[in-house]
Amino acid sequence: MRRSFDELQQRFIKREMRAISDADAEGYLYAYIHFAEWKVGSTKDFNRRREEWDRDCPDVWRIWLPPIWVAKRRRAESLAHLMLEMVCIDRPHAYCESCQRKHIEKFIFSEPWPIVWSTIVLPILLRAAIA
Repeated sequence: MRRSFDELQQRFIKREMRAISDADAEGYLYAYIHFAEWKVGSTKDFNRRREEWDRDCPDVWRIWLPPIWVAKRRRAESLAHLMLEMVCIDRPHAYCESCQRKHIEKFIFSEPWPIVWSTIVLPILLRAAIA
């Protein structure tokens, strides 16, 4: 379920102004698409994380997109999630049919995935990477 735009905007401003934690470190923002659902996350090691996803939550329809290197991965992921939620049509919290777990960092958009990637998700990940 998506939160209100005003609430998300306030959270974004507050998060953007918060000091960067000394515990935050470099890594990658990653995204994959499964039909209309987008998953966006962060990791220190993209190849390891991709292998974990493919092993723990197998899905032949998953499309992985190129990861984005970031200097502060936790901050970038938090900001990216807020920006994505501002523009998505829904943020489902449903159990996954592949692994029976609840993945909460998912977003739904109405446009075809190549358009969503090039006009929404990639620009947001790049903005979060430098914020």
